[in-house]
Amino acid sequence: APYRKDWVWTDGPKAISYLGHDLGLYPALTLAENLRYFARQSPQSEQTILHWANYYGLRQRLPDPVSTFSRGMKQKAAILRTYFEGANLVLMDEPFTGLDTKATGLFCEHLKLWSESSCLLLVLHEVPKDLQSKERIQL
Repeated sequence: APYRKDWVWTDGPKAISYLGHDLGLYPALTLAENLRYFARQSPQSEQTILHWANYYGLRQRLPDPVSTFSRGMKQKAAILRTYFEGANLVLMDEPFTGLDTKATGLFCEHLKLWSESSCLLLVLHEVPKDLQSKERIQL
């Protein structure tokens, strides 16, 4: 199953990150300033920041204040903020909010990669087709 993984906590300090309805961005700062600020928690190079900004189609907006972004662009920026925090455990509440079909597909692919280094817990009302697997936990 593509999304099932046994998770073992390593020794040492643990980090938890959260992506919810409040996106946790500083609206007066540029996208680049936000990403650099949150990337300080884990070693992220400028090249890595540029790669992921480009991946989500935000590279041209790096010098712009986040307050000028559409809802979908803010959501993509918040996804990157959460990713760059480098947490062991990542909690996400409706992380697909505001994403169009293309961005949803990109995020699903990103989640597959992300799940190799972090334990991800997503709360969703509807599971995107690209994220569905044969195994589901229902409460």
